[in-house]
Amino acid sequence: MYGFQAFEARAPDRRGTPFTPGSSPVLDVVYVLTALAAFALVGVIGRGVAKL
Repeated sequence: MYGFQAFEARAPDRRGTPFTPGSSPVLDVVYVLTALAAFALVGVIGRGVAKL
């Protein structure tokens, strides 16, 4: 009646998740921390230049 295809195993639908294959959550955290450090460094340099 239904055949074997009705019970075929399929990969779960992961379109709604932000995780993509090949990316690492640790690398994402490192990237965010590096970006924040870069902005902080620019701010410190800007304050130093303003005092000149």
